[in-house]
Amino acid sequence: MADSDLYKLGRVMNLEPFVTRVKAAVLLHASTFPLGGADSAGKNFAIFILKNPGYEEVSMTALVAADPTVLGQISLDGQIANVDAVTDAAIKAVVAARWNLVSAKYPVVPATAPAA
Repeated sequence: MADSDLYKLGRVMNLEPFVTRVKAAVLLHASTFPLGGADSAGKNFAIFILKNPGYEEVSMTALVAADPTVLGQISLDGQIANVDAVTDAAIKAVVAARWNLVSAKYPVVPATAPAA
């Protein structure tokens, strides 16, 4: 089978070495996210990841896998996706670029005023 981007994308989404590297990149980004100042969805996402460091944000995994640079570094060995050539820099770049999009799932909830 030729290196079909759609097939590579489908195969890599559940490939443990790839998912582990994406989770690590998300944790690394969260650990450097500025947590001071005003609340934001990005800050909420960072706090959530820091509280749940093993959590896989599947949306981020999908966005990293679908990135043209990352996808171009994935090869197929028969029907098995090979991610050995995928660089950490490529994964981290997508995580940083897509942080705000994914963090929109972690909105800031306005505080409610106490009942009078």
